[in-house]
Amino acid sequence: MNKKTNNPLIRAVKKKLLADLLDQYLKVCSDETEAPGKKGIRPFPNLAGFCRMMGCGPQAFSQLAESYPSHADWLTAVFEDEVLRREPSPTVLAAYLKRRLGYADKTKQEDTEADCGLMRLVFEHDITEDGE
Repeated sequence: MNKKTNNPLIRAVKKKLLADLLDQYLKVCSDETEAPGKKGIRPFPNLAGFCRMMGCGPQAFSQLAESYPSHADWLTAVFEDEVLRREPSPTVLAAYLKRRLGYADKTKQEDTEADCGLMRLVFEHDITEDGE
C-alpha cells in the first residue's frame, strides 16, 4: 500500500531527502548574512522554522512522529543539539526545550496517586522529637 501523503515531512522521509533538507535549513541558519536585523546574529535553528521551510506546521511533525518515530526522534535530537550550540539565555533554552522539543516536566507517581483518590500526608516535623 503506497498511499500518497500531503505531509511534506513524511514525503521527505519516503524519498530519503529529510537529512538533506535539514542540512539546507541549518546552513541558512549558520549564514550570518541571512540574519534579519542585527548584523552578525545568526537565525535560531528551530523545529518551527524547519517546518515553515518545508511548507507545513507542527501538526505535520506530530504525524511524522506517529508514522516514523525514529525520524521524529532524530529531528528532535538535531534541534536540541543546535539550540545548545547557540548558547541561548537560560529562559529561552528552558522554554524551547520544554514547549517545542517535549522536555516538559513529567508528573510524579505521587501526583498520580493523589488523582486516584488517595491522600498523602506529609509532616514538617515529628511531634515526638520536640517532647510534646
